[in-house]
Amino acid sequence: MRTSLRVHPQETAPLLQRRGGGLSNSYSNSPYKKPRWYKRPKFYINILRRGLAEFLGTALFVFIAVSSASSVNIDSDCGRSVSSSSATVVALATGFAYAALMAANGHVSGGHMNPAVTVGVFIAGGINVVAAAVYILVQLIGGIVGAACVLAYDNDDYYPNGTDPNSTEPESVVDYGLTNLQGVTPLQGIAVETVLTLMVVMVYTHTTMEGDNKGEHSHRNFAAPLATGFAMAAGIMSSYFITGGSFNPARSLGPAVVGSSPSRWDYHYVYWIGPTLGAMLAGVFYRLVLSSNPLIPLTDTDSKTRGSINTHSQ
Repeated sequence: MRTSLRVHPQETAPLLQRRGGGLSNSYSNSPYKKPRWYKRPKFYINILRRGLAEFLGTALFVFIAVSSASSVNIDSDCGRSVSSSSATVVALATGFAYAALMAANGHVSGGHMNPAVTVGVFIAGGINVVAAAVYILVQLIGGIVGAACVLAYDNDDYYPNGTDPNSTEPESVVDYGLTNLQGVTPLQGIAVETVLTLMVVMVYTHTTMEGDNKGEHSHRNFAAPLATGFAMAAGIMSSYFITGGSFNPARSLGPAVVGSSPSRWDYHYVYWIGPTLGAMLAGVFYRLVLSSNPLIPLTDTDSKTRGSINTHSQ
């Protein structure tokens, strides 16, 4: 006999309902009362696996992002020059790295590697608050570790003014990977980061949380990492010479903590406010309207099917 259970949209989200390590596993399809999250079998093992995947993914991603930006921003005194293709180099390196790591870790944690993406997915109903908090914590730690790894090829000989205490020039290779405002006000920088983060998170949610015609969620589809990586690359190309193209608080926090530039914290708040606002807007838009099963029903069919799942009684 086929029955219908009314459940909260968060309980039917792909990152929770997915078999093989999901936080809720088969409990979302059970007519019986579910145990509390901290009493569910394998919960701590699963959250550890997810946290480790997010930590490693974020660390590698930030390492690529910071090192690629550093390599194109070291000035002529260091034997290198800045060209008009700098934004393209950084955008492609960052976008390709994100796509590859998302494809590698998507089956474990969803491949967020970005606190803004986690916030957006949480608001959209794709992850619960416990996992979201763990994700954000390990992502920030991973960002710091990834930026610190860039120091492995730091060379003081590159910085002739590095020993001058009155010098305002960068003293470390990580300082060249900082995200800074360039010729715009903080309000303009927040607007740019908000709009482009909205685009990135919207692409992520729509390609990972929507189901296909077989009832399977498309987070396993290889198009999802490619689409999200392309969106990030396009955003960096369009904003690299404005804000540095972050869209990721962990990417901006890492070099700020590890770096030594005196001005690295001046406008650091821009890279928290902008991405967070963009992620919240993307999550709200998806949850209320843009989802194929929105909380605000657009048709009679939506109002009948929203928030319900079908199960077979045993």
